[in-house]
Amino acid sequence: MWLIIFAWKNMWRNRYRTIISMAAIFFAVILSVIAGSLKEGIFDNLVKNVVSFYSGYAQIHKKGYWDEQVLDNSFESTSATAQRILNYRNVSGITRRLESFALLSSGDVTRGSMVVGIDPEKEIQVTQLDKKVIQGSYLNRNDTAVLLAQGLAERLKFKVADTILLIGQGYHGATAAGKYIIKGIVKFGSPDLNEKALFMPMAAAQDFYSADGMITSYVISLHNPGTRGNGICLAFIAG
Repeated sequence: MWLIIFAWKNMWRNRYRTIISMAAIFFAVILSVIAGSLKEGIFDNLVKNVVSFYSGYAQIHKKGYWDEQVLDNSFESTSATAQRILNYRNVSGITRRLESFALLSSGDVTRGSMVVGIDPEKEIQVTQLDKKVIQGSYLNRNDTAVLLAQGLAERLKFKVADTILLIGQGYHGATAAGKYIIKGIVKFGSPDLNEKALFMPMAAAQDFYSADGMITSYVISLHNPGTRGNGICLAFIAG
């Protein structure tokens, strides 16, 4: 008790020194909290922006697909599998994709592109692809049209309502070829994705690649990426 009294008296023996010390500690703590909050907020927003471009927070593939990303390593999608994934409490959304490559041609101009078959409605839940449309309109499930990335469209001088020809290799070596109308132009913050992406509805992509009922991945979004619930989801992926 006496030590507390002596300490209190000593603090106010030189009140200017005490006030300066208290102010220095107070503002140091405040600035430290603000800096930490800004850092965490900026990092979380950066991660959210990156995964919302295309990848999602987690993906499910057939074993071996990541080493050899070809259609022969696709797998059959079922509503039961999708529902099982959605049952995890931290999973906020799931969408299917069929991803491959094809030559994109119009007239004498040809360029390779990444072709992505999507569920238009469910893709919005994971990547908000509809908000990236800068010209034209977004896809519907029954469309036989495509969305083209801005950089790819500019290189090949394509615009909305143009017809493009896709040529590639389908499932189990089948020939893939088809003509499609460009329904919209999408713009991504990722330069790499903006230079090569083409999106079409899942049914059209499966028909183009002769891969009826097949997909290459489930893409997952999460309610809270920082919780331990993610471990449950990743354990399912690993299994």
